Amino acid sequence: MRSRRNKVNGKLKIDVAKEVMSEIVGLLPSDSQVGLRVYGHRKKEGTKGDCQDSQLVVRIGDLDRKKLLAAVKNIKALGTTPIAYSLQQAGKDLARIEGPKLIVLVTDGKEECKGDPAAVVTELREQGIDVQLDIVGFALAEEKVKQDMQRAAEAGGGRFFDAQDRDALAAAIRKTLAMPFDVLDGHNRQVATGLTGQDPLEMHQGDYSVIVRTAKGDVTLRDVRVTEGRSTAVLLTREEDGIRATVSEAGPAQ
Repeated sequence: MRSRRNKVNGKLKIDVAKEVMSEIVGLLPSDSQVGLRVYGHRKKEGTKGDCQDSQLVVRIGDLDRKKLLAAVKNIKALGTTPIAYSLQQAGKDLARIEGPKLIVLVTDGKEECKGDPAAVVTELREQGIDVQLDIVGFALAEEKVKQDMQRAAEAGGGRFFDAQDRDALAAAIRKTLAMPFDVLDGHNRQVATGLTGQDPLEMHQGDYSVIVRTAKGDVTLRDVRVTEGRSTAVLLTREEDGIRATVSEAGPAQ
């Protein structure tokens, strides 16, 4: 991200990435459990130890916006891209954390240290670490690199996002933080899936159940009525004891 020959929106990619990450920190729910691992920030490429230059700069725990923002501000782009090694270390970070876990990997380049990110995340999941890997490729130029990142994300049960500019980077990271949900029909058959905060689904008239997959467990809404020609909205509200869900008919469908 340090290259001055490959800027995004007229700025170094590292500066754009730091701006976006600072914005994302401000949007994180207050009850989030968050950590930050950075790589390629202490040792210049080609120097001893550059392929092990990966550091947990904010330990996983209750959200501390001030600490996260300070850590993001201090990030420097100096070295190489040890993605597989960093994923291995992230697995160690997460091993003591209970429940489902999410790794969001943001990279502007390929694996540079002869590692295999897809193999690493597969191994983590086989070890019983309940982790999903989402990868955001920032201004990636090579199709082969995009394909490799897609393969790694799929191995981690997650998604790959190809973000070519600042707005796309911000949108992609927001999508990684959205909660997945399933829609079941009256016979408990899955008929649709989606992510909270994304484009609405078009459903036939009828009664459905919606299961929202949250970090603290599933939230199930039953008897969600969809009426032809009308929009049905599901509102999720964070409260001290978890997430409350309400359903309302929002007016004519657009």
